[in-house]
Amino acid sequence: MFRINPATASGAIITIAGFPEHRFTEVNGLETKRAVISFYDGRSQHPQSIIGNYESGELTIRKPYDPEFDAPLVAFLEGFSHQDDPLTVTVTPTTAGGGDTGITITAYECYPLGIKHHDYNASSTTDVAMLEVTMTKRLVQTG
Repeated sequence: MFRINPATASGAIITIAGFPEHRFTEVNGLETKRAVISFYDGRSQHPQSIIGNYESGELTIRKPYDPEFDAPLVAFLEGFSHQDDPLTVTVTPTTAGGGDTGITITAYECYPLGIKHHDYNASSTTDVAMLEVTMTKRLVQTG
């Protein structure tokens, strides 16, 4: 009998290399797709298509914001320069019980584009402030 054990959407360990203790809870933008280039060759009424280069887009990671604990990470990201070595972000899906699936999704050559420290809402007593980091990425690889 065929059996699957899917990872839950809520189960992943998301980290930036060099800051393993800062675990992010949300990630968007892990997709990588290839461009399709269409052209007419002059001999046919139908376009020809070829597969182009990879397009990576942006990566966004979020975590509950602790101003004191997250201060070193925020300072590092705010001071980051494009002359610095690029960052690596890893996402390790976990099983429903929290166990490691043995699969890691890695985003390479990430450069911070923006940091959103937090949203505050004085009328809310239950919302959690979130730290959000948006980055460029060059390659996403599963291994």
